Amino acid sequence: MIVKCRGQREINNKVTLSEAIANERTFFEDHEEYRPLLEDKKASIPCLADRLTSELVEHIQDSLPDLEKEIEEKICLTTKDLEKYGEGVPEAHHEKVTFLIQVCM
Repeated sequence: MIVKCRGQREINNKVTLSEAIANERTFFEDHEEYRPLLEDKKASIPCLADRLTSELVEHIQDSLPDLEKEIEEKICLTTKDLEKYGEGVPEAHHEKVTFLIQVCM
């Protein structure tokens, strides 16, 4: 993958990103050595962005099953922990003390 970034002169001349991308495309189209790379989608910032986006989406899709499994395990553990506490914190003061002692043990 090859790209042609804006040079300092273009930055100083306030060349916009869209103009720079158009200049980059013209650069690759006009050079016989680089034209095949552009045709194979191996040159230019938009091609790089597309490739990186595809790789990111693929990585996310590959990671989702493991994340789903991990979330399910955490939900199961949390549910078991919550079951220890029964109905929640009691209303009566003397029951709250007993509840706290049981929770801390």
